[in-house]
Amino acid sequence: MSPFKTILTIAAAATPAVAGAAPAGAATADPTAAAVRALDAHDLLAETPGGSDAAGAVSAESGVTVGADAAAVSLKPATDAAGVSAAGGAAVVYPEAGYQYAVTGEGARADAGYVVIGGSSAPSAFPFAVDAAGTAAQLELTADGSVLVKNTEGEIVNVLGAAWALDAKGVSVPTWYSIDGGVVIQHVDHSRAACPVVADPRLLCDGVFCTVMYNKSETQQIATVSGTTGVLITAGCTALGGPIAGLVCGFSAAYAGQQAQTALNQGKCLGMRALIYLPQSTTHLVIERC
Repeated sequence: MSPFKTILTIAAAATPAVAGAAPAGAATADPTAAAVRALDAHDLLAETPGGSDAAGAVSAESGVTVGADAAAVSLKPATDAAGVSAAGGAAVVYPEAGYQYAVTGEGARADAGYVVIGGSSAPSAFPFAVDAAGTAAQLELTADGSVLVKNTEGEIVNVLGAAWALDAKGVSVPTWYSIDGGVVIQHVDHSRAACPVVADPRLLCDGVFCTVMYNKSETQQIATVSGTTGVLITAGCTALGGPIAGLVCGFSAAYAGQQAQTALNQGKCLGMRALIYLPQSTTHLVIERC
């Protein structure tokens, strides 16, 4: 289209140091530090004014989970690395050699999974397992690059927003999804990127709201109130219409343009949000950091 650490110290030994051993009083490396720094640099671990944008529960075992019972959807990195709590419990980091996975939920910017790529030695494909109501979800890649998340009955219960990735300079990095059963794989071409690169598969629905955020370039295009404005509004409504049947997007291009310009004046981006639980869901526009 959208923040701590636990430091363990080694007590001074009473016996002479062994060659190659850590000096007495040295601190072990924090396995979450690199991921926390990279996510924080993009304001992904901070709540927006007025509260958290996310509602998911995070755990090392399940990743991030939104909704409950039959509507529960979980997103977890497909890794054997042990998860470590971070960001005051709003995130879990899974350290790998040269890169880290992370998931965030309530208290952070979004219900999302992340990859923090530390250098060229990191792989270019990063799998995330998606469950619906405790079983592997049925996933469907759409024309706009998002992924429909379906339960075992084939009902759409959530959507993964189109893949995005940013390098250390805030420059977009080529990225896309592929599907393997109940696993979504985010591919990131970071060969020419300034590391760390942050990539994100994000759940658009939190059990109450579904939200699509436009990036800065898209917000600027909407603000011009040109033909592109209508295209982007339609694309946002279509994305939200995946998990919300009968969705109505009832605002004009002119109004969207005004709101987009207001967002730009505040250094923010425009978004589209829908309340799920209504006889007929309607959308409203939101302005948030990006």
